[in-house]
Amino acid sequence: MNQPDNPVRPTARQLVDAALERLPYVPLDGQLCLLAALAQFSVSHGPRDVFMLNGYAGTGKTSVVGSVIGAMESFGMKTVILAPTGRAAKVASLLSSHPASTIHKRIYRGNSANPAEAHYFLAQNRDVNTLFVIDEASLISDTLSPGHAGSLLDHLARHIYSAPGCAMVLVGDVAQLPPVGQVSSPAMSRDRIAALGLNPICASLDVPVRQSAE
Repeated sequence: MNQPDNPVRPTARQLVDAALERLPYVPLDGQLCLLAALAQFSVSHGPRDVFMLNGYAGTGKTSVVGSVIGAMESFGMKTVILAPTGRAAKVASLLSSHPASTIHKRIYRGNSANPAEAHYFLAQNRDVNTLFVIDEASLISDTLSPGHAGSLLDHLARHIYSAPGCAMVLVGDVAQLPPVGQVSSPAMSRDRIAALGLNPICASLDVPVRQSAE
C-alpha cells in the first residue's frame, strides 16, 4: 500500500476510530478493549515493549488486529506481517488483506545462490519505526537453530529491535499444539519474553464470537 512521504502521527483515539470503520461487525466489550490497547501500543510503545495477544479460535483476534493494521496504514504508519510457516503467512495475508512472509525469509540471508551451499546469517533490520505483527506465534521454535547461536525466537527479537522505533505484536493461541519438541509455546510465555530483555504487555480474548451468515 502506498504511504505518504510525511505521515501524520495519529492519536490512539484516532486510530481506534479508523479501526472501528474497518471492522465488519460491532465489537464486543473485550474486543473493543483489545482494539484500544493495541492502538495505544501502536502509537506509544517503548523501545523494548512487546504486545502479546493470546486468543482462542473464533474470538475475533485476527479481525481486530487486521483492522488496526489497516488503520495504521491509512495514517502512513509502517507494518510488517510475519508467520512461522509459508501456509500460516498465506492465511495471515488473506485474513488481514496485507502482504505477509515467513519469519525465515525476513530475518535470514544466505551467502550463496545455491540454498544447499549457503551459510545463513541474521539480516539487519532496515525498517525503522515499524510495527511487526507475528501471526501464529505459538508455533515459533525456541530451540537452537543449526549453525546459529540462538533460537528462532531469539533471532526474531534481535532482528526487530535492532532498528529504532520498532516493536512486535505476538498473536497466538496457547490452546494450539506447541512447536515440535517443546511442551509449551515459548513465544507466548511472559517469562520467556522477559528473559529476552523485552517488556511483555499481555492481552487475551477468550469468548468465541463466530456466527452464521445470518
